Amino acid sequence: MLYIVCLSYLSIPEVLSLTEGHDDFKIITDQPSLHEFCSKMFSDKEVILVDRPPKLSGLNKIILPLKLKQYKADLLKKLGKPEKSDIYIFYNAFGFHISWWLTKIAANNTIYYKPDIDMSMWKDRYTVNSLVKQFWIWLNFNALTIPVWNGTEYFPKVSDQYIRKYHIKVLERIPINFAYIKKLLNEKFHIGNQKYLLLSGNTVPDNMVYEQEYISKNDAIIEIMGLENVAIKIHPRFNSLYGKEKDGVIVPSFIPANIIFDNFDTIIGYSSAALFEAANKGKTTISLICMFEPVSTDNKANFIKYLNGNLKDGAKIFYPETPAEFAEIIGGA
Repeated sequence: MLYIVCLSYLSIPEVLSLTEGHDDFKIITDQPSLHEFCSKMFSDKEVILVDRPPKLSGLNKIILPLKLKQYKADLLKKLGKPEKSDIYIFYNAFGFHISWWLTKIAANNTIYYKPDIDMSMWKDRYTVNSLVKQFWIWLNFNALTIPVWNGTEYFPKVSDQYIRKYHIKVLERIPINFAYIKKLLNEKFHIGNQKYLLLSGNTVPDNMVYEQEYISKNDAIIEIMGLENVAIKIHPRFNSLYGKEKDGVIVPSFIPANIIFDNFDTIIGYSSAALFEAANKGKTTISLICMFEPVSTDNKANFIKYLNGNLKDGAKIFYPETPAEFAEIIGGA
């Protein structure tokens, strides 16, 4: 049996490629939108949706230990204790509930680990707050993590010590079979062939840009491209549309952007990881992060560092500052 743990859309190309030639596999995720996508690509029997660890506030925190005990019992019951299986895990952080499950089965299986993004540009940062969180994760999930700081928040990164302790094999890369992925996709969905793919979703809800600022400048670039030439890719967790986006061709939110790049000439977004993925594939890629007035200038700098830090040699993301610069880029694309 092949088990694949996928907690992020970033890993979907590798996840789908791993299924080629396998009739007996399970994909495990804690993301409802990923569960929906994988279930449509394969079947409900081959995809397992697990709950995230419970969160309680106020006086309810008193019963959190009991809730966590029951949660882990339910998790183990749902995922079982496989033996003599290959298990692939794709996550850098926030997968400590899966890390706990792996501690129960590592001795009888072969586990492979492929980080979903490069976090080397973020530094370890030890404070009272980060150490308390790190201790809480270890105490409740037996997962050894490292607190890394991205400029705005901590991420509990999988530690090398944890990887060594459970004899996990780290993979630098997994070959991606785009022909196989395209075949799977075409069997299940019809994706249009507009010229531009505009990544929409979390820019306003996550308070990166104020709504009116977003609508004003986003509508301007849609007008430059021509609405009939644009497909709008909705974010998996945010289904809001703004301004002229509402009148465009909509790509369903559960379909990962990184497996439909070939249907479009140019990929456009704000800070989505899909931007560096598209640029690394050689697509003309544009971030609007320098065009919109940000709510936080610190966040803006961190997003640019994150995007550029995950680019391969020779790959490029354009950062126009005005609609005129945007028009010049797509005119020469």
